[in-house]
Amino acid sequence: MSNSNTFFAKSIQINGHQPTVKEHLTKVAELAKKFGAKFDCGEEAWLAGQFHDFGKYSKAFQTRLQNRKRYSSGIDHAICGAAVLAGHAKNYYPYRTIVECIYGHHCGLCDYGELIGDLEYVITNQVPIQIDGKISALSGPQDFQQAIHAFKKDFPDFHMPNIRKKNNNDASEIKEMLFARMLFSCLVDADYSISASDERPEYLSEN
Repeated sequence: MSNSNTFFAKSIQINGHQPTVKEHLTKVAELAKKFGAKFDCGEEAWLAGQFHDFGKYSKAFQTRLQNRKRYSSGIDHAICGAAVLAGHAKNYYPYRTIVECIYGHHCGLCDYGELIGDLEYVITNQVPIQIDGKISALSGPQDFQQAIHAFKKDFPDFHMPNIRKKNNNDASEIKEMLFARMLFSCLVDADYSISASDERPEYLSEN
C-alpha cells in the first residue's frame, strides 16, 4: 500500500506497471460477466469477479507485496471475499455458489457447508484463521470494516446486481453442480486472462 492509500493487486510487472485492486477487480468482473453471459450467469460471474480479491484490501497482503513477495505466499485473501458475501448465501443457492467460487478460485471448489464455519469465524474473530499453512488477510470486524471502506472508496456506485434468487429446492443436484462448475470456470478463466494480460497486453487479443 503506497502513501496515497492505493491498494495493489500484484507486484510490479515486467513492463513496470503495478495493477491496483480496483483495476484488477474491474477487469476480472467485466470479463467474467462476458464469459458468464454465454451460460446465463453473467450477473453471478460479475459479482464473483468483483469480490474475488476483496482480501487484498488488507495491510497483511499489501505488506507482503512491499516485501517483494510476488504472490504474497502465506496470506489467504480468497477467504475474505467469500466471507463478506456469506450473509447473502444463507437462503439462496446462487449466492452460495458465488461464495464457493471465490473461496476456491486458487485452490478448487469446496462445498459451502464445509466453509461456513471458517467464513463466520474470520468475520467475527480478530485472531487470524490459518488454513493450509496460510493466514487470513483480514480478521475480525475492524479489519473487514476498513476493507469495506476501501472497497466503497474505489467503487462508490457499487450496488448488488439483480441475481435470480433460487431456493435450493428449485434446482436439481445435477443442475446445481453444472451451474457451480460453469461459474467457477468463468471466474478462474477471467482472473487468469487478466493476470496474463498484465504482463503481456496482447494476451487477450490472442486468446
